[in-house]
Amino acid sequence: MAVVYKISDVYSLSNDFKEKLKVICSVEVGDKLCITDEKKLEKDNSLRITQPITRWWWQQNRYDIINFIEELIESYLSFLKFVYGAHKSPKSAAKEKKQLLNIYKTHRVFLVEVINGLTAIKETYNNTEDILRRLEKMIDDLQYLP
Repeated sequence: MAVVYKISDVYSLSNDFKEKLKVICSVEVGDKLCITDEKKLEKDNSLRITQPITRWWWQQNRYDIINFIEELIESYLSFLKFVYGAHKSPKSAAKEKKQLLNIYKTHRVFLVEVINGLTAIKETYNNTEDILRRLEKMIDDLQYLP
């Protein structure tokens, strides 16, 4: 069964993903992240000495953050694969194909920033082997899109 979509919905999703991922793009080595009540990823700007208290207050740890990022990246990958597939589909109109290709190309450029942010997170958590492997998998998945 074919997926029915409106190009305006694709643009909306495109913007939503850019908004959700922009914090990852701005992460530097040593930055810590937290998940807000609105289920948004943000930098934890508390002082290093008070950070354990902040994490306790939010009831979050590095595994919660990585799980959240993994889910976000997985849905982002699904979106990008859909856009690429819809662009290649013979059922898409020529105008839509061009719009889908533009969206995809824009996100391919954006991916560099996301990968840089994930790399910074990887360096921040370089002492936790299982988190390193999970981050490396996310980076690989993003790098090897068509």
